Amino acid sequence: MNVVSLILALGAGFSFLAGAIQALVAWRSADSQVQKRLRPFVIGCILLTIALIGASYYSVSLAQTTPVLSGHAPSSPSSTPSATITSSSSSSTPTSQPTSTPSPTLSGPKTLSVNKILKCDACSDPVLVTITKIVIEPLQNRMLWFLTFSNTSQRAVSPYFQTFSLEVGDQITDPTGPGEQTYNPTGTTIPIGASANNIYLRAGEQQQVTLTFSFVPYRDFPYTLVTELKDFEIPLDITFNPVLFSF
Repeated sequence: MNVVSLILALGAGFSFLAGAIQALVAWRSADSQVQKRLRPFVIGCILLTIALIGASYYSVSLAQTTPVLSGHAPSSPSSTPSATITSSSSSSTPTSQPTSTPSPTLSGPKTLSVNKILKCDACSDPVLVTITKIVIEPLQNRMLWFLTFSNTSQRAVSPYFQTFSLEVGDQITDPTGPGEQTYNPTGTTIPIGASANNIYLRAGEQQQVTLTFSFVPYRDFPYTLVTELKDFEIPLDITFNPVLFSF
């Protein structure tokens, strides 16, 4: 029952009550014979009026406590949000991350005092070769090797290097075979084409030679020096022991 219906019901109850009151007044002003005949009618009107008013009051109370429902069903939302739950298991095995190896860095400018004599275990060499110092010049992208040749024989010699090269890695204790990067220098005693580019040493004579490698080595990285000495005039072929360098 809506509010308009309640108001109409209450209005009808009060109108009926007014009619009952008027009937009661008329009944009391009538004679006793008429009052006796109208008594049941008046009592019925009063009871009916009380019942209507009580029903109207109950309906009003019920309307105030009962929610009013509209005739249309509530529209469902266009999309129902859902919560995404990501479960993490404490028993899951962690993924091991690979350990990255730091990249090697180039050597900075430096001068190394070496004083290393090239030796041959299975031969007697009449020419003593000593690497006295190494100078690294990164700005010029080069490495200078200073060598001293000493003729310890009783005759003149004309030595040159058939091989004088730096090979990447420790090729003495951990040889990797051919294929590693190899660097060759330029300078006196290093052949140029068909020319031996040798030096000439009289008996007991010494001579200084500078060789130039056109690269900058990596810092604290092993390089293996491989050398083979020959003579332009006499049958001389000396393969020196390899030497390990780290700059």
